[in-house]
Amino acid sequence: MRMRKFLLTGVFQMILIVAFCQAATHISVSTDKQKILIGEPFLLTIEWQVPLQSKLSFTLPDSIEHFEILDKLPVDSLAGKAGKTIVQKYKLTSFDSGRWQIPVFSLSKKIYSSPLHIDVVFSHFDPEQDYHDIKDIMAVEVPKKKFPWWWIAVGLLFVLLLIYFYRRRKKIQPVQPVAAIANPYTDALQQLDRLQQQPPETKEYYSTLVRIFRVYIFRKKGILSLQETTHELLWQLKNIIKDNTQYDNLSEALRNSDAVKFAKYKPVQDDDRKTFASIKKAIDYIEQNERNNAV
Repeated sequence: MRMRKFLLTGVFQMILIVAFCQAATHISVSTDKQKILIGEPFLLTIEWQVPLQSKLSFTLPDSIEHFEILDKLPVDSLAGKAGKTIVQKYKLTSFDSGRWQIPVFSLSKKIYSSPLHIDVVFSHFDPEQDYHDIKDIMAVEVPKKKFPWWWIAVGLLFVLLLIYFYRRRKKIQPVQPVAAIANPYTDALQQLDRLQQQPPETKEYYSTLVRIFRVYIFRKKGILSLQETTHELLWQLKNIIKDNTQYDNLSEALRNSDAVKFAKYKPVQDDDRKTFASIKKAIDYIEQNERNNAV
């Protein structure tokens, strides 16, 4: 009878110890912003509490899908009777627009954090309004000024003298033939060829590639591509480039160029070739499709 009572007491104490340890162990995740502009930094705070003698620990993964880790702040820890509390903060950002989830972090199979969501958006753009509003000319009353007639006479004499000396020294220049204005497709190919023959430094190379494509789209389709973000431009091109492979390759090329522009991605030599080829093939595709529709 005593043995049975002793075993029941031991089991009950073990249950209490396990329950206390689980109650004293938890992990929570929070952010200082729920919505950010693309490329805007925000703060991710991870806090976990474990018993003093516990060996449980947490390590943030090297990468989080759709997010970039900019900085890791110093760890803050506090020990008390209930256990020790550890706070780790990270500075993150994202260059992918959309609603993305901060993943669930765990200390063990039964102890994990709740999921969080971050909205990554572009700055507000109203397509119903002009990109740059032109204000009406405002009439300004200019006070009348009276100039002495002799000022006008001196000015007129000075102008006549300039014309006289200019005509005396002017040399007959040969008539230069007027260059024919190239169509958008020919002009784009010529610019791509010059860029390939004499590529500038990396950022300028990718910026020039995107500018050539945007100018071609503007001249060929009348799309205000120079004022639009990459996301807005791709949305309009969805109805023009109906080949999914062409569209996906172009989307990747434009987004990679944005990443290089923001100095968040350092391309390798093969990236230069793939980006160039994707943009040139997109221009060829649009031009060929335009000609087929004209037939």
